[in-house]
Amino acid sequence: MSQPSLVSLSLFRRDGAEPIRLFKMYDLSFLPFFRRLAAEAMVMPSIDHYSLEFVRATPVGARRSMEKMENLPFVCHTWVDPKSRVGAAAIVHEAYPPRVAFALLCEAVATLCAPALRERWEKSSAHSELDCPEIEKLFEQYQKPQDMDDKLEKIQGELLEVCDIVKQSMEDLLRRGEALDSLAEKSKGLSEMSDVFKRRAERNNSTCKWLRDMFMPIPDAILTE
Repeated sequence: MSQPSLVSLSLFRRDGAEPIRLFKMYDLSFLPFFRRLAAEAMVMPSIDHYSLEFVRATPVGARRSMEKMENLPFVCHTWVDPKSRVGAAAIVHEAYPPRVAFALLCEAVATLCAPALRERWEKSSAHSELDCPEIEKLFEQYQKPQDMDDKLEKIQGELLEVCDIVKQSMEDLLRRGEALDSLAEKSKGLSEMSDVFKRRAERNNSTCKWLRDMFMPIPDAILTE
């Protein structure tokens, strides 16, 4: 294989006793032409089987990576959405980046659960293969895992940058809160000091008035009487 390959993508309903296949897509173009013909006859039934069995074994809300596939150099990544109960399985070459595979599963499930598509399968009770160009386009995009990995890396970097900004903003707010608390305490202290000063001034004014009255000279008119 010249590069990590996305071999198959399968989507299932998991809200009943048994998974019901809703969509599947393969790509064996990484194989030489004559080996591809043999693989379609021999390997595809195994891929269908393992996709279904591994989705059945995956707990709702969990992600799994399983490698026991009859010595094939493939890994099956699975995820079951806890909200829609749609299970997804991607079989990839063992060198295919796991996080890219799980990103594909998330996007494929979200696309399948869009209102326009959901009404086409939510009452389905038997295996089927929905015609879904949107998911087929996703499948093609994820055939180049390095491009998608770079995209995920960029998104992750942007998220980390946003987290850093939010963290810094929270720290600034906490510091401002501490500063405001300090100012409030100082203001309270100044107010208390002002009250004390006012009381002392009033008391001093009263004392001064009493002293003035006490030592004020007696008028001559009063002394000659």
